[in-house]
Amino acid sequence: MITYLVKTLLCAALLFLIYFLFLEREKMYRFNRFYLLFSIVFSFGVSFITIESKSPVVSVSEMITPIVVPGTEKPAANIQQAAVPVPVKESIPWPNILLGLYVAGTAFFMIRFTHNITILLTKAFHNKRIEYQGAKLVLAKDTTLPFSFLKYIFIDKEKFEKGSIEKEILQHELTHVNQKHSLDVLLVELITVFAWINPILFLFHKAIVLNHEYLADEAVVNTFNDTENYRQLLFSKVCQSNNLVLSSSFNYLTTKKRFTMMTKKTSQKVAILKQIALIPMIAVIGFLFSTRVIAQDNTKQSSTQKQPLFSKTDAPQSVIDEYHALLEKYNLKLVKTSPKKDTTSNNPNAKKPLEWAVVTKGVDFHINTTDRTRMEQLYFQMSYKQQAHEFFIFYPKPELKTKIVPTKEQLESWKNPKIYGIWFSGAKRQKNSVLNNYANTDFYNYELRKLDEKSAKIMKYQIEVGLMTKEQFEKYNAIQAGRWKINPEDKYEMVCRIYSEKELAKIDAGK
Repeated sequence: MITYLVKTLLCAALLFLIYFLFLEREKMYRFNRFYLLFSIVFSFGVSFITIESKSPVVSVSEMITPIVVPGTEKPAANIQQAAVPVPVKESIPWPNILLGLYVAGTAFFMIRFTHNITILLTKAFHNKRIEYQGAKLVLAKDTTLPFSFLKYIFIDKEKFEKGSIEKEILQHELTHVNQKHSLDVLLVELITVFAWINPILFLFHKAIVLNHEYLADEAVVNTFNDTENYRQLLFSKVCQSNNLVLSSSFNYLTTKKRFTMMTKKTSQKVAILKQIALIPMIAVIGFLFSTRVIAQDNTKQSSTQKQPLFSKTDAPQSVIDEYHALLEKYNLKLVKTSPKKDTTSNNPNAKKPLEWAVVTKGVDFHINTTDRTRMEQLYFQMSYKQQAHEFFIFYPKPELKTKIVPTKEQLESWKNPKIYGIWFSGAKRQKNSVLNNYANTDFYNYELRKLDEKSAKIMKYQIEVGLMTKEQFEKYNAIQAGRWKINPEDKYEMVCRIYSEKELAKIDAGK
């Protein structure tokens, strides 16, 4: 959340700075209106833009889920584990205090917002209304200076009946109504209710309202073609105010700027060039403040993991028979033990479940290189279902890890639980907040895996992050180095794996 707030604040500040330096003094009010509203929405939404990039790391599956090879259990059963909370002792409950302050501020701005709307609508419905060029004139007794809100233009009843309200003022407020300036103000005010801690919003609010005045002034000057007379009229009203923040009012303390902009000229060429120049600038800002995720780069995987681990089609029976013949050559057999009575149970009829046993010549058996190579070739010719029925399988040896220390920015981004799931080597899934207890240099290896759409819905995140501390990294590599030392030329280990009849039935059924 803190990262999101900082990104939003910095993005909004940068966009407003661009407006202040390059757009505010140019006479292209309609474009500026769009830019200001776009900037607010963009600054709050840019963090949800995801940019995917490649990473030179191998699959994370070895760390957080079993490698998916024929005959092994599916990883989904292992990754759905409860997060392990890491208690953090704090003498002062700052999160609760800050949350309380935020709620209090939001409540204040919500009450303020609701109060202002109530005042305006009450004023509109409790006074006489007159149709006027698509708008509604509200004749009120306590309206010193005309102002507008939505389709209503509030004017002094007595002055209206006397006909002393200047036509330029009515045109000014009518422009606010016709161009729906109140909707811009309402949008900004509503966002401010929930994002009041972002001070840049108040600068945007002020700029939007001032730009509305430029638009209304422009309409008056174009209609009556008397700039000097209109300036005098503005000057005569400068000390009056209605103090209603949601209304579009004729009077603002920025009259000097408005005088300047009335005679300001911006060439069409300059306007177009500036608008075009904004495209790459916004693209760069979007890249800087978007969320970048690192997807697994399949081109970087080892040759062992690239090799197909099973055939898409069933191998002929001759392949199965030859594989079994080689197993029998070394007296490698799978037999069922007889059911025995369970002497530990009070139920005399209770029996132990069927148990499987592998019969070999001895604890240590050795298959010559020629036969092993042939068995490996035969095994990988089998389909997934056929391999599931074999009790001796070829399992790829995990490779040694390379030291890869994450950056501070990566570690910070991984704290977002909506995108990342955190796993430590040899441990259950962790809460993302556990990363607050670590520096980036505490980790010697990280690996990432992007989940498929179905898994992402179940896990409620998109990317799995596997992390290794220094101790875990060194222990893992020591173990794997020992496994490679036994038969360094073999990329696969021949291991025993036995499925139950129920599991085999599911595999045969395609589940």
